[in-house]
Amino acid sequence: MVDKISPENDEGNKEYKLKLLNASSIDHLTTQMRYRIDQGAGEAIYILGVTDSGEIVGLTPDEYKTSLDILNQVAKKNDYTLTLISEHKIGERTGGRFEERTMYEFLVRENNRSRYVEIRVACAGNVDAGKSSLTGVLLTGKNDNGRGSARLNVFNYKHEMKSGRTSSIAQHILGFDERGAPVHHIDELGYRKSWQDVVTNSCKIVTFFDLCGHEKYLKTTILGLTSQFPDLVFILVGGNMGMSKMTREHIFLCLSLHIPFVIIITKIDICKDRQEVLQETVKDIKQLLTAPGISRFPYDMKTDEDVTLNIKNIHSLTTVPIFYISNVTGEGVQILRNFLNLYPKKPRSQEVNNNKVELY
Repeated sequence: MVDKISPENDEGNKEYKLKLLNASSIDHLTTQMRYRIDQGAGEAIYILGVTDSGEIVGLTPDEYKTSLDILNQVAKKNDYTLTLISEHKIGERTGGRFEERTMYEFLVRENNRSRYVEIRVACAGNVDAGKSSLTGVLLTGKNDNGRGSARLNVFNYKHEMKSGRTSSIAQHILGFDERGAPVHHIDELGYRKSWQDVVTNSCKIVTFFDLCGHEKYLKTTILGLTSQFPDLVFILVGGNMGMSKMTREHIFLCLSLHIPFVIIITKIDICKDRQEVLQETVKDIKQLLTAPGISRFPYDMKTDEDVTLNIKNIHSLTTVPIFYISNVTGEGVQILRNFLNLYPKKPRSQEVNNNKVELY
């Protein structure tokens, strides 16, 4: 456990608080929280137990109870929802005895039915890597049957269903409510929801652009990346296929356009007896990412703690999260879903201008 993090920035959607013990400062805290939410386009991260300089001190149980009560009052006053996303134990020796303290991280999300946070995600990768199947699993909350049932929910045309390959730019949405629970397109009874139903029940919308993987459709893929200005790109690689020429093309497109991207290794269920192929694929990807000229740090995403750690630095373009997914068994899907729920909109202070209307 580190004892210091980067100092607090006056701009952006992250706020550090050592502790909150004074209820008389609620009006000031309310205004401050509104500013952080505005900077994050509807979301903010509050970290308790940290000084403004980034020194990690932690809170005792009594201090946490009082601080949480005040923070809840502030969030309620603004009509925001508070969700605990991580906590880290910190040991401190005081007066000859060992005292355990804890640092807490909270997601603050705006409850505004007239607008929502939108994250645009482009899905790229080689043909047959499982892009459409993964999108279908995320949208419906139901695993694939191993024969392509999930991808039928995302195809646009009959010839795509017959060939099993995407040849158009398909657009889909996944919603998250104020607590971070996914709002799927299929309800518990199996009935399909409309886009309007998903949007109505969501505070955050992830818009997916399912791009083409085949080499002859590369122009269409480039069109999708350059015209939609995605906040994030999924680059899918089949664990049983190795790294292909198209995987390299898509990585270099993201580097050229300065778009954050993650690597998703799919089909790990059929690599159980072919671990050497999976290991070789991962090794090749990591070698490419760490090569001179790219110099990105690959980070294996295995736990929710890995998620909270990576989302803080995703816009710095220094790390590349790597997920391991099976669309059939569902392994790794929940971690990816949590990543999307917490993925931050690019802070307004980093954008070219602060206009609230975006025109393409």
